[in-house]
Amino acid sequence: MAKYEYDFVPLEIELMPFVGLYTEGHQEIIRARAENGWIYDGWIPTKQQDSIRRIDLVFRREIPENK
Repeated sequence: MAKYEYDFVPLEIELMPFVGLYTEGHQEIIRARAENGWIYDGWIPTKQQDSIRRIDLVFRREIPENK
């Protein structure tokens, strides 16, 4: 069975009136991690007041058997 290591990258969320939630830089983070073998696995809200203010982008990659 494969074993994985995980990495969490915090990302601030802005609340834009009449638009909703806004993030910036998430695509660059996902691309940079992918170049290093990480797979984007999803996101988790980590700070919420009246709406979500911060999330963690979750990445995983397989741990080689010989480690």
